[in-house]
Amino acid sequence: MQWIKKIAILFIFVFCTSCDERNNSYNESVINARTRVAIHGKIFQDAFNGRTGAAIIMDVNNGEILGLFNQKLAIESEFAPGSVLKLITAYAATKERITDFDRKIVCSGNYYIGKNVIHCWVINGHGALDLKEAIAYSCNIHFYNLAKELGAPKLLSYYKKFGLGTKTGINLPDEKAGFIPTPHSLKETIDLAVGEGMIRVTPLQIVNFISCIANGGILYKPFIQSSEREKGEIVGKHVNNNLPDSDKKYLDYIKLGMREAILKGNARLANQTVLEVAGKTGSATILGTKYTHGWFAGFAPYNNPQIALVVFVKEGKGFTTAATIAKKIFLGIM
Repeated sequence: MQWIKKIAILFIFVFCTSCDERNNSYNESVINARTRVAIHGKIFQDAFNGRTGAAIIMDVNNGEILGLFNQKLAIESEFAPGSVLKLITAYAATKERITDFDRKIVCSGNYYIGKNVIHCWVINGHGALDLKEAIAYSCNIHFYNLAKELGAPKLLSYYKKFGLGTKTGINLPDEKAGFIPTPHSLKETIDLAVGEGMIRVTPLQIVNFISCIANGGILYKPFIQSSEREKGEIVGKHVNNNLPDSDKKYLDYIKLGMREAILKGNARLANQTVLEVAGKTGSATILGTKYTHGWFAGFAPYNNPQIALVVFVKEGKGFTTAATIAKKIFLGIM
């Protein structure tokens, strides 16, 4: 597969300033580091086309960072994740048997907390959806119901299992840990379940947990190979957490929802015919404003995951801006 060979030559350009001979499982050829810089930088720069944001490409099978665009925003800054967090909420709900693959929840467009009403982003509602459909169409009401049944303590525990609220340990300076707030009300709990409110994450944490979903449950410690080679050291793959093998069926179901999001749901603008992608978008409200930050998080190929990609766009929308940029990146590495 030619795209796998091409992705192997994409490498972080922050540290690549001299020639670096490197073989890996995807590509046995020796690539000049400056050639990596040129290809890598052009793909990301063309995709963002002047928009402010960040992107990371990760090898899902060992945690290696194959591409990094805008380290400041990708690793050293924190943002609300929006609906990409619904993937972990979905895993928690199935794992805790709050829901199953057949249960449907009706979205009327409104969710009531006492006399207060919170609206789904689809004003008239999505109707009855099962969980994979709720992932594909990003139904807020579906996940509000799951969050209420799960409760805040369980939600928090699952976010921590996927590495949120703590540094990943990547071998780069100034990594931020993010922040997971403890909800004190139902409103704060349902906000947390859909990635809104006070929760903060880094794009690195997002691509890491997407890799974990893609590879069947291994949360690797991300690493940059070249920066350690310059010190005469080789970075091996290290595991931050392992999900039980029995959970694979839950992860496979979530991946199915992500694939449907690409084919017919909110992430469909990231779809193309060359590479089978699975993904999830998010548009996280910037507190105190009417604006959002846009997210895309996904992996490819769908049936044999090799890479994970996160795209973050400041003052953008997930289902339009971020998904479109993600599509350009996927096509660029082909």
